[in-house]
Amino acid sequence: MDKLIATLSGFTEKVMVLKASEDMLLRWAKPYGDVYVLESLWKGLGLEAILSRIDSEKRNEFPLERAIFCMVYQGYLTLAQSYPSQRSSGRNTS
Repeated sequence: MDKLIATLSGFTEKVMVLKASEDMLLRWAKPYGDVYVLESLWKGLGLEAILSRIDSEKRNEFPLERAIFCMVYQGYLTLAQSYPSQRSSGRNTS
């Protein structure tokens, strides 16, 4: 995900907020659905609109934007599985 954000950082000023958050320590977070969060980021960065426009120009036999979203989500899942979650570690950070 970091690589994707770094690549797309030239298209938005919102990355400055993400870089500022590198010095922050997360003490607690309300669990949200992974897909919901990724979908919000996806739309917020304008990727849905960009890829849908490209898809309409190319006339693919499949929804290009959804296919790329699924590939990005699969990459996230692979990465997320390599980090232990707070729930599985039994730690309480509150």
